[in-house]
Amino acid sequence: MNTRKALAHIRSLISSADLDHVRQGLEMVEALNDPEIDRCMKACVRFHPNRNVLERGVELRNRRVRHHPAEVVSWSLKRYRHLDGVKTVRFSGCPVANLDFLVGNDRLELLNLSGNARAVTDLSPLVGLPLHKLLLGSLPAVTDLSPVGTLTGLKWLSVEGSGTGDLSALANLTALETLFVGNYDRVDAQVGDISFLAPLTQLISLHLSGLAQVSDLSVLSSLSKLAQLRLSRLPLVPDLSALTELMALELLHIDDVGISDLRALDDLHRIRSFSVSRCTGISPDELRRNAASRMRISSNAISSVSADRSGTRGRRLRRSCASF
Repeated sequence: MNTRKALAHIRSLISSADLDHVRQGLEMVEALNDPEIDRCMKACVRFHPNRNVLERGVELRNRRVRHHPAEVVSWSLKRYRHLDGVKTVRFSGCPVANLDFLVGNDRLELLNLSGNARAVTDLSPLVGLPLHKLLLGSLPAVTDLSPVGTLTGLKWLSVEGSGTGDLSALANLTALETLFVGNYDRVDAQVGDISFLAPLTQLISLHLSGLAQVSDLSVLSSLSKLAQLRLSRLPLVPDLSALTELMALELLHIDDVGISDLRALDDLHRIRSFSVSRCTGISPDELRRNAASRMRISSNAISSVSADRSGTRGRRLRRSCASF
């Protein structure tokens, strides 16, 4: 079979909706070891021209492969891992079940599996990667997060639910500056303990969402650098007294939290962006008192203050100002 016919056959296999055909096409590339075919396969790993980003778009002679790009990109990463500049891998819209292809990629700085790794059961291939940013998405089949705890160079981490409620491994990530932990109310495992946050004193931005069993936020008092805090779907949290020590806080968004008053926030003078929504325990009088308190401590006029009462959707207070 000449190169042109072989390439056409490989293209048809890799374009197939049948994963076995995709694998057969990749095995054929290995077996033929044809420089021309190899050159075309290198081209199927598409790089962002300015950021050296390995994207999900997989092409072979200008024909996009939509069915199983994750399989092709995984194979390409293994075969062409010597290529310079592969720093970011995204599997946007491409389900992936096995992460073994990541082993040994010593240039990888960003990995995005968000929305595409629900079938992943083992995170051990992450160990040793020089990642700075990791988006894991929802991992309902993963019961051990300890491999994530070895990534001590991480600055940015997102975990959107997993098969374990034990997040203690994350306590090792002391370089983290941004952390999202949430959506555990959408998986079987539940998180009741967030004490792992205590050592993460470099955190600047934190978002806790859907942690329906969490009732104590006292660990947040140690996060002295925290400038942005988003709390949502925390129905058992009764008050915000843990936030009184967060003097660097500039952004605070609270949604569907079981609080009844906002007095703990009265002395947080640096807050520039503030919202409360769906906190049905907060009375209209408390919303007005909080707004008045903030007007008194502001050195500039508040540009907008509003309270919206909409039954079961709760009440909202929004305020923005130039500075405090």
